[in-house]
Amino acid sequence: MNAVIREPDYRQLLQVRRIGPGDLASYRTLRRDSLAGARHLAEPEVLREIGTAPDGLPGLFEQYEDVDTRLWGVFDRSRLVGVLGLSRGLETAHLWGAYVLPRYRGTPVSRLLMETAIACSAIEWKVDRLSARFASSNLQARRFLERFGFDRIDRGSRASVDFDDRLVWMTRDV
Repeated sequence: MNAVIREPDYRQLLQVRRIGPGDLASYRTLRRDSLAGARHLAEPEVLREIGTAPDGLPGLFEQYEDVDTRLWGVFDRSRLVGVLGLSRGLETAHLWGAYVLPRYRGTPVSRLLMETAIACSAIEWKVDRLSARFASSNLQARRFLERFGFDRIDRGSRASVDFDDRLVWMTRDV
């Protein structure tokens, strides 16, 4: 007997929303999982969150609101399966901490996160550019950003960016 196994239609199951106080435990678990074997690839924002005691995360999230930082999550029913951080600067929004559980890669999760970041940048914050930085050895981050139209910033092209040869900066118009 042959059985046909169908992949779930993720579009009907996935919900994008801001990470809230009720999501802190699952958010912390996802962040810890994202660093397994790859702590050297983590952005400073993610390392700061991991270093914060669990009872300190609500305060950190309140600070995010005060400094124009948003945390977005994609949920499959009630399970957090992908996250992305976004912080506003004067003219540019900065993307950080994007992570999708391995099982959900190749689904619409990363696209939903990026579309949300672009919409927040353009509509809510009214900035013209979106930037990101990552460890030069993080090829997944490079491919992720290139897929969404980000271009690498060369050392001489932006005097306002503090360059570190271990980091790659990429940007795109919103």
